[in-house]
Amino acid sequence: MEKPDLSAEALVEAKIRQYEPMVHAVMNKLNILYDKDDFLQIGRIAVFQALASYDPARAREATESQFVYTRIYQRLIDEIRKCVRVSKGLELTEWLEDDGVCAVRESYVDLLNAELVDLLDAREMKWLELMTDGYSTAEIARILGVSISTVKAVRVKVRAKVRKFVGGM
Repeated sequence: MEKPDLSAEALVEAKIRQYEPMVHAVMNKLNILYDKDDFLQIGRIAVFQALASYDPARAREATESQFVYTRIYQRLIDEIRKCVRVSKGLELTEWLEDDGVCAVRESYVDLLNAELVDLLDAREMKWLELMTDGYSTAEIARILGVSISTVKAVRVKVRAKVRKFVGGM
C-alpha cells in the first residue's frame, strides 16, 4: 500500500479544497451568476493567499476561517468592481459604435472636451482623463504624485465646476 502524498503542496491543496464550499457560499451571497469559473478561481487564490498570510497573533482574535472568509469576500468584491468598471467602458464604446449617429455624438463629445479644457486646469483635466480611463483614486494619486486626499479634493472641484457649467447650458 502506497503512502499518501503529505508534501506541503498537497496539504495546501487539501486546505484550499476544504474552503471551496465557503468560496461558493460567498459567490452565492454576492449573486454571481456569470463567469462562475473565473470567480471560483479568484476565490481559490484568495484562500491560498489568506492561508499564507494568516497570523493568529495579528488576526485580532479572528479564527482562520473568519480570516479566510473575509479575504474571499473582499477579493470577489474587488473583482466585481473591476468588471463593472470595464463593462461601463464597453457599454459606452458599444453605444458609440452601434448607433448610426456616431459621428454626431463624437463631435458633441469633442465639443464638450473643448469646453472642459477651458473650464478645468491641467491637473483637473488629467484627473478627469485618468478617472474616465478607469483608474482608482490610489492609482491616480500615484500617477499625479499627490496624496489621495488631494485627488479627492480635485474630484470635488471638478464635479462642482462641471455641475455649474452644465447648469448654465
